Amino acid sequence: MVHSSYRLGRWWLNVNSYERRAECHCFEDLEHILGDCSTSGQRMVWELTRELWEDTGERWPAVSLGTTLGCRLRSYILEDGKPNVGSK
Repeated sequence: MVHSSYRLGRWWLNVNSYERRAECHCFEDLEHILGDCSTSGQRMVWELTRELWEDTGERWPAVSLGTTLGCRLRSYILEDGKPNVGSK
């Protein structure tokens, strides 16, 4: 992500037999693909993710590109100050 190494949008137009991967009409960036693009089916993935998250009893966080890319770095602490290793 930092080095723009993901092959997105227009990049695929020059690769034979893979042009369909450039299907999104807006040729946006990874933030668009993960959060806004209706072509990719991401809406269903986020709905299922939220359903799973709600089973944990934790509050659903505000979703952004930063929280998506850094989700594994979050610490879950119990009320007694100990880590909640079951939430990782």
